[in-house]
Amino acid sequence: MIVPAPVKRVPARARVGLALAAILLVGGALRAEVAAHPGGGPRSGDERSYTALAFSLARGTYGDRESGLRQPLHWPPGAPALFSAAARVDPGDAGLRLAYWLQALVGTALIAVCFAIAALAAGPVAGLVAAARAAGRCGSGRCRRTGRRRARRSAAGRRAAPT
Repeated sequence: MIVPAPVKRVPARARVGLALAAILLVGGALRAEVAAHPGGGPRSGDERSYTALAFSLARGTYGDRESGLRQPLHWPPGAPALFSAAARVDPGDAGLRLAYWLQALVGTALIAVCFAIAALAAGPVAGLVAAARAAGRCGSGRCRRTGRRRARRSAAGRRAAPT
């Protein structure tokens, strides 16, 4: 008679680590997709303002006259500082393509931060849920929602226009 060997259970820590690695991989891939295809130029007023502040920071100021912003302190300096680093690395890139990749790296790292905070507060399952929620929130979803909003506005404008 053949007796199967006892199956060793994977320790809970290893399962959590594997799950977190998978979540980080998916979240990083989603962000890499957005970084690889940013959509050609700034899409919103905020993005244009952050870009102007980035180039202003690259020149050594924050919101100078050349940036065209009346109230530069309206925008927190974190994102412009990141984009400014990209502008310094590649000064000829007006679209700041490198900034999208830096943003993807920071966004992927924030998935792990979300896991850590939730895991410390409520345990590893809560940490995995928080990480999964953070992984799914990237620029691609924002772009789809913005596109649907623009389509609805466009359709509403066509209905309201006199014929």
